[in-house]
Amino acid sequence: MTVNKIEFKVEKDGKEVILAAVRPNQEVKHQAEMEYAKAWSKYVRDGLILESTLWDHLRKQNIWDNEKQNRLDEIDKRLNENQDKLPDEKGKVKQKGVTLSQAREAAIQMRIDRVQRVNLLREVTRLTSNTCEGMANNDKFNYLVSKCIVTGDTNNPYFLSLKDYLDRANDPTSEKAAQEFATLYYNHDPDFDKNLPENQFLLKYKMCRGDLSLVDKDGNLVDIVGNKVDENGFVIEAPKVDVETFEIEDDWNPKPVEN
Repeated sequence: MTVNKIEFKVEKDGKEVILAAVRPNQEVKHQAEMEYAKAWSKYVRDGLILESTLWDHLRKQNIWDNEKQNRLDEIDKRLNENQDKLPDEKGKVKQKGVTLSQAREAAIQMRIDRVQRVNLLREVTRLTSNTCEGMANNDKFNYLVSKCIVTGDTNNPYFLSLKDYLDRANDPTSEKAAQEFATLYYNHDPDFDKNLPENQFLLKYKMCRGDLSLVDKDGNLVDIVGNKVDENGFVIEAPKVDVETFEIEDDWNPKPVEN
């Protein structure tokens, strides 16, 4: 079901302010596209990189090369292979003969690979946001926030104008307003991490807590190789345990995918 309004509270000058993020109407959407078009034209004139030429630029500047591309391809391949070792929502797995311990290893490796993937693409992501399209999208988003944050009691716009929103960048409400509108507008899932297949598996088989911290079969916090750790992640018991020898006694009856 589509959500059209999200109410939220912020504290300003010692007082609680009730605001709401609402979906833009057609007029606001049209004006936002106009803002995008004007901004894009300006950034082109200013000589910013076009998104279509970004990868060529990355290679010319030695920011991206075949080695990094191969690493990315390997990570993506490993993510797909390891996901095949995990049961889907119906309890079926694509890869036969996978033990519970092996599935746990696959899930943990998927966590590691997702972090490595983000780190590998970090500079690419940063530069993408600085292309003509990325900058223009940011301007469009700012316009939408300035129009789509309303007071909770009157539904009147909270910000007087786009300039007012930008001038109040340090206002404690501005950051929260942008976050809440992004959640509404882009349909951000607050449980995105929990809904990743590896974390769904670890949660289902009680191999991690609700906050996704790994635990052993006795419920103790552990790191990725099985060492017991405290709430801050510091090892409290040594020596390290090879993840391949981490055994779990549990029923494991995954069903093969039917052809």
